[in-house]
Amino acid sequence: MRILKEGLHGRANDAHWKKELPAITGHTSKRERIAVDAEREYLDIAKVRLMESRVGGTFTGVISSVTNFGLFVS
Repeated sequence: MRILKEGLHGRANDAHWKKELPAITGHTSKRERIAVDAEREYLDIAKVRLMESRVGGTFTGVISSVTNFGLFVS
């Protein structure tokens, strides 16, 4: 956004941004991956908490996929 504003007001500093952007975009990508991992972990914890009181129960489902480490049930 800052680059766009500078360009619109005729104050773009191309040399500065060409130098800085690789580090900024690298940092942003790393933080986004961390956020996605945190979201997945949170959802896993929420699922465990939801099912915690149902341990030992019987449920109906459809096996949607089989892998070498287990299976997925919908």
